[in-house]
Amino acid sequence: MKRLIIRLILFFLPLALLFLGGEYIITQGLQKSNYNFYKEWNEITKGKVNADVIINGSSRAWVHVSPKILDSVLKVNAYNLGFNDLEFRAQYHKFQEYLMYNAPPKIVVQTLDVFSLKSRDYLFDPAQYLPFFTHPSVRKCTQHSSLFSKVDFYLPLIRYFKYRSIAKLGVKEFFSPSTHPNTRYKGYKGLDRTWTTKVPQDTNMFHQEKVIPIAKYNIQLLDRFLKECQQQKIKVVLVYPPEFIDGQSHHINRREVMKIYQSLAKKYKVKLLDYSQDEISHQKQLFYNVQHLNRKGAETFSKKLALDIQKLIN
Repeated sequence: MKRLIIRLILFFLPLALLFLGGEYIITQGLQKSNYNFYKEWNEITKGKVNADVIINGSSRAWVHVSPKILDSVLKVNAYNLGFNDLEFRAQYHKFQEYLMYNAPPKIVVQTLDVFSLKSRDYLFDPAQYLPFFTHPSVRKCTQHSSLFSKVDFYLPLIRYFKYRSIAKLGVKEFFSPSTHPNTRYKGYKGLDRTWTTKVPQDTNMFHQEKVIPIAKYNIQLLDRFLKECQQQKIKVVLVYPPEFIDGQSHHINRREVMKIYQSLAKKYKVKLLDYSQDEISHQKQLFYNVQHLNRKGAETFSKKLALDIQKLIN
């Protein structure tokens, strides 16, 4: 029996070292990389942001709100945490990740849309989370997804098997860090695109749903977010960015979603700035699809938003 145990140890030890070593090299490499979304995640987790104003939300935050314009008008240091994820749950946990490593902001601009409360079990761009699986907020954000199993969370290296190109990038960045083109400014990325879709349908299949399924846990989480910000004396401004007017009637329960936002804004005495009926929402040339502004539209909106926030501050 003793000999068998020794043989098993000798057999599994090299595998264990291989898996642990591979995990360390890939993860450390990605945590040094400025490739794509890793640049912003690494700035957040290394405590390099520490902004006065945080823009939080989905891609409608990411491509709509320019920190450069907010900085110029408000005389602050703003940073955009927005990323490609519809659901508020992912946005909440990314903000928690920010708070873990950075000083709390004075103001959070939380963008909302008809999809923020939607129920789902998938993740957009799941590779962005891979180097941070040991972080509690990231784990809470990803563990509900069908893309990952318990094995991915508890055994080293396993999760990278499904993302081999990312694993190769991590190895390369570990041994020879490279400089990648910087396509974002403080998290923001304006897109030089023109209208490409038909109204009311969007290129994204999720935008074609007539009725948006509302998840109770997302309502509760938005409530919790507002309560926590209130306790930490962080001023919250809820913002519903422009949305092309001809597509707004597509979602049957859109009004129900808006009533939830209005109710929570009233409960916590925060301002809800709704730009869905703003003149920007009537100008097709400022959009590249129903939900998203192009760069010209985003910068027009950012100037208007900055001035409205300035009024609230004053």
